[in-house]
Parts: sequence; C-alpha cells; structure tokens
Amino acid sequence: MPNKLQTLRSKAYRQQNGYCYYCNMPMWDKSPVPLALQYRVPISRINPLKCTAEHLDARKDGGKDSGENIVAACHFCNSQRHKSKIAIEPERYKSKVQTRMRKKGWTTKLIPSYKWRRIEFRQQKGY
Repeated sequence: MPNKLQTLRSKAYRQQNGYCYYCNMPMWDKSPVPLALQYRVPISRINPLKCTAEHLDARKDGGKDSGENIVAACHFCNSQRHKSKIAIEPERYKSKVQTRMRKKGWTTKLIPSYKWRRIEFRQQKGY
C-alpha cells in the first residue's frame, strides 16, 4: 500500500499529465521502459526523468506533505534544485530552468538533441 507521499506524488503526476513541474519534460513513474520506447532513448538516459515528489516549501522549512505543497518533478530537476545549501524558491527555479531549456542547456545532456527536438515539438503541439 502506498504511503501518503507516494499517493500525493502520483496525484501530482496525473494532474501534470506526466510532465515535470520545472522543465516540462515527460517523466516516468512506475517503469522507464514505456518512455524509453516512446522516444527511442536508452533507459540509462531516461533514469533522471523519474518522477519524484517535490515539496514547494521544503520539509526542513516547515513544508507539509499536502496536495498544495507537492508537485511532480523529475529527479534531475529536484536534485539540482536542492544541491545548494539554500534551495532556490520554486518559481525562481522554474524560471531559471525554463531559460536554460530555451538555450538547450538543461536536460539536453540526458537526451540527444535530435530526440529533444521531437519531444519539444510534441510539447508545443500539446501531445
């Protein structure tokens, strides 16, 4: 039986249609295989796109495990946000990630550029 945080993560994942809150890349929740097959990318490159529960207000700062405080974020974005001693505010971090995405300097290390363009096109068209 899933715990409360797993349930909140799954709910956020569904509400966000499987896309990361920060980078808007497709994520995987239960298994990386379908996503790897869909985009024809090796599983080793898909692993960082695993869905995680991201606390907008960190637990260490009093943030709760609640639907208002949990979003779905890929492991890559979640871990990058928390690398510094003081996590960047969520909206500021999202803006930073989106800027770097436009410059192709964020998750392009994970997915080759020709695959990236296909994913980006699907996102723009709303697929």
